[in-house]
Parts: sequence; C-alpha cells; structure tokens
Amino acid sequence: MIICSIQALFFSKPLNWNDIINLRNEDKGSFQNYQTNELTEYLWKPRKENEVVFTCEELPSKENIHLRGSRYFHAIFEKDTGKFKHCDGSIIIYDKKKFDKRSKLSINNKVNDIGKEIKLFRVDGVIPKEQFMPLVTSYFYWNYDLLCYFCKNLVK
Repeated sequence: MIICSIQALFFSKPLNWNDIINLRNEDKGSFQNYQTNELTEYLWKPRKENEVVFTCEELPSKENIHLRGSRYFHAIFEKDTGKFKHCDGSIIIYDKKKFDKRSKLSINNKVNDIGKEIKLFRVDGVIPKEQFMPLVTSYFYWNYDLLCYFCKNLVK
C-alpha cells in the first residue's frame, strides 16, 4: 500500500492514461512544496499525430540555487502503442540572474535553454508505462507530489 503525503500548495488533476492518449491540448500542472518552497511543474504536450511529449522540472528554492540544480525530465509517449519511445533526465544549473528569468516562465516555454543543462541519462527504445512511472518517480526521489500524481497508476 502506498500512502501519499501531499505537501503542495498547488494541485493537478489526477493522471489518466486515456486522457493522455486522447490529448488534443496541453495538460499542465504544478506543485509548490510549502515546507521547502520548491516548485515542480509538468506538461503533457501533443506533438505530431501520434506523440505526446512529457516534460517535468523540479526547481530548487531561490535560496538554494547555489547548493543544487533543478531536476529536468523529458519523455516521448506514443499514443498508438501506449508506450514511451524515449526519455532522458538532466540537471539544470542556474545562477541568480538565470533563475529569476526561469522563474518568470512556465514549463511550456523552452526553459531547458536558460541554465546550464547536464544530461545524466538517455533511454531510446520501448518503455512500457509500467516501467516509465517508477523510473520518473525514482528520478524525482523525495518528491512526494509526483509520487502521488503517478501512484494510483503504480499500484494497479
């Protein structure tokens, strides 16, 4: 049994794979942790006829940009197979000026071009949803908001 402890000020609608398969417009959400003031944003964006791009970034608090970067995740979902064909994870390092610029934007802007991006991993090939969800929640370790976003799908 997974117990979710949402610590966010903002909420999103629950993940529904049928909604993602039929997605025609962007679906985005965000969580701001009231204890750490970290912001997590995600976006599902239709691309081409058969693809949906998932991006997610966990920004550190402004006070901690000198201590850590943001975690950034990108993936491509194929509607017809119900599987992912690509995903990658990176760390983005911001200085104060670039962090201020990034903070004024939403994830649906080209945000990974603002700071210094360091790619940590890349997977090209078939990734079933059942493997994708533990991968993305493991990458965002300690982010209980994302765990709760994906958790109902993890236990099915």
